[in-house]
Amino acid sequence: MAHLLFIFCLLLWSTSHVHASERKKLRFTYVHGLAHGETLHKILSKAYNQQGIEIESKPTLGRRSLRLVNDGKLDGELGRVQNAGQQYPNLVIVPVPLMDLEINAYSTKPIPGIKNWTDLKNKNIGFLIGILLYDNNTKGYMKTHFHSFPDLFSSLKRGGIEIAVMEHSNYLFHQTMPLFHSKTNLHSEPLYHYVHQSHQPLVKPLSQTLEEMHKSGEIDQIYNEVKSKWKNQNKMGK
Repeated sequence: MAHLLFIFCLLLWSTSHVHASERKKLRFTYVHGLAHGETLHKILSKAYNQQGIEIESKPTLGRRSLRLVNDGKLDGELGRVQNAGQQYPNLVIVPVPLMDLEINAYSTKPIPGIKNWTDLKNKNIGFLIGILLYDNNTKGYMKTHFHSFPDLFSSLKRGGIEIAVMEHSNYLFHQTMPLFHSKTNLHSEPLYHYVHQSHQPLVKPLSQTLEEMHKSGEIDQIYNEVKSKWKNQNKMGK
């Protein structure tokens, strides 16, 4: 009898161990080249940890990341603007903003006249490839797409482009020289977490956890810690 009880307990432990390992980790993506991926990963790691789930994330180019999530090949997007999932029926938004996306114009010379997207129309501008928001707001403009921030900064430094467009956190992270920037944001919009519809049951508990993290100041603390790290890296030449 004791022998049978031991076997039963062993089977029960094995089954629960397998189920625990199956739900242990989710795989997310974020837009390639965007520095705020680090901040979003840290925020969501803490939120998912409270659900007993680990996460990993990797960068992917523009639309491809949305397709991968929509097709169920990845579990979600770390952060996208609110309407990003409109064309992708399997994407479900977690309706709590994580942080603000702040997009500015940067130049080696003062640019007091640049206040919005329209002011860039007759300028030679450049930005990273695969960012739909930038392309949609600069249709018909003189623009160059770059595959990396070092290439973008290099072109700006040697005069290949007049103005670089980027999110403020990317400037803090990738800057190789001090630059002048537009006094107002070209665009500012909150970022939201998206999951594949198979993870719909997680949306409510995640929303509650993220609301609590906002109220406690934990999300602001994570953002400030990451920003401080970037500034220190730039001082030390990375």
